[in-house]
Amino acid sequence: MNAPALTVTSQRIEAQDVTVLSLSGPLDGHTYDQLGTKLDRLIMNGITRIVIDLSGCDYVSSAGVGVFVAARSKAEHEKGCIVLLNLSAKVIKVFEVLQLQDLLKIAASMDEALKILEEYHA
Repeated sequence: MNAPALTVTSQRIEAQDVTVLSLSGPLDGHTYDQLGTKLDRLIMNGITRIVIDLSGCDYVSSAGVGVFVAARSKAEHEKGCIVLLNLSAKVIKVFEVLQLQDLLKIAASMDEALKILEEYHA
């Protein structure tokens, strides 16, 4: 039995100097490394204003949450910011259980995400 795959698509919003990663599928012990590698590559290349759209992601494990926490630290070290967008109620619950909803920047809309990132514009 194959584990469900995670798809990560990337879109650049040049006007705001923002990269949007859209996730589709579960972010779990089988797939977290895929997202972690992509985020590391972006940050190493100086792309540090990132929105991660989770509208297509119905499940996030603690390993997946770890990717967000690690990427947040790396981006902030480079004067950047990562904003999580469109979290399902189930995913928000995971953040609440782990008491991370205040550590990570979470937005309900793209406009809100862009406003949060504006505060971190280098």
